[in-house]
Amino acid sequence: MIKNIFESSKNIEREIGHYLFGTWIYLLLLVAILSGIKLISNKTIKFIFKWIVQLLFVISVLNITLVMLLDQTYIKYPSDAYAMLPSGDGGVSYMVPFNGNNLHFRCYENNNNNCNNTDQCKTILFESGLPFYSSVWGNVISKMVTMMGNRKDYSEELAQIGRFCVYDRYGYGWSDSRTESIGALQMSNDLSEYLNVLGIGGDQIIFVGWSYGGAIGQIFTSQKKTAGLVLVDSMDIIDGTNDALIQGIIDGKNSFLLLNLFRLTGIPRIIDSYPLESGYLSAQIPLDPHLKYYSNHVFLNSDFLQAAWHELNVLLDSLRDLEIQINTTMVANNGYPFGSTPLVVLTAGENGDHDWIQRQNTLASYSSNSFHIINNNTNHFVPFQSPDSIINAIIKCISMINQQPNQ
Repeated sequence: MIKNIFESSKNIEREIGHYLFGTWIYLLLLVAILSGIKLISNKTIKFIFKWIVQLLFVISVLNITLVMLLDQTYIKYPSDAYAMLPSGDGGVSYMVPFNGNNLHFRCYENNNNNCNNTDQCKTILFESGLPFYSSVWGNVISKMVTMMGNRKDYSEELAQIGRFCVYDRYGYGWSDSRTESIGALQMSNDLSEYLNVLGIGGDQIIFVGWSYGGAIGQIFTSQKKTAGLVLVDSMDIIDGTNDALIQGIIDGKNSFLLLNLFRLTGIPRIIDSYPLESGYLSAQIPLDPHLKYYSNHVFLNSDFLQAAWHELNVLLDSLRDLEIQINTTMVANNGYPFGSTPLVVLTAGENGDHDWIQRQNTLASYSSNSFHIINNNTNHFVPFQSPDSIINAIIKCISMINQQPNQ
């Protein structure tokens, strides 16, 4: 049973304080530039520069006004973000404390479970890719809530789910930020502590990890006892030697750094053409518009931009830690890093890498009890494009758990 940690909001005083201070410095700089323009003798050039600086001044003032009037609400109250899901939502957000930081968990209870008591039920824990967070699972949440409330869609496997939870890593979504880079290994260790505080035992968790979240899931499962693991187009140890990924890390770090610098100007707010890989959810992304709206306000706050930079900064280290963990547990478990833990690997057939299917086959070999599903109708962004396939993979994992001799 989840412990009595009351639903609360994110503490954003530090974020707002930094925003106000940074904007004040920026406006003073514009005033200084405006004063310096008087020294320009050419009237046409003087007029153009004066007009540009004044426009930048107005945009920045409007931006900080919107931050104070609107953004505080969007980045403070997670429940409001999920309130308009087609399923009616019904989740509860928890700010779970550990070691001076709070992580945001949002959990959904299955009131139609058939467990003798809630502690015997499975908890589905969703882990997002980089640089995404809990909102990326909106379509999956909506479908699972609907299925659990509809007897026609109900199955023996769904009845064994007591709850499912999404959460935000440090700095993402509605979780507290950290000033240092947190890699996958430390995130896995910290996550275990937060779950203990929340009252969720690892041996009843089915860990669902997408992309980078799959790397965290692999480390978590190899370290802890989990009921099962579902890897959704997961990263693997080969990614650490991928030249395209390495260049993408460099480009991504530079982009997030520039966005963080320019957000005080207000200019990033009026741009609606950021790539999906950046974590921004454009109008074309199939997700509840209300949830996207909140998510995109979070996108332009400093905590998110710094969190994305920090994770990219240690991504290669995270993959090296993953390789060490896999190799170590492979020796300890007779060639199977996850032992006999039920493992379902869900692969996007349209990922693009020529050797992707083979690499995903390798992931499936990490357990003596595994099943590999290839979805040829989706690219890497499976949570947006094919939430049903993720739910089916979870159901398959529960079925495999039930078939174990000790079940």
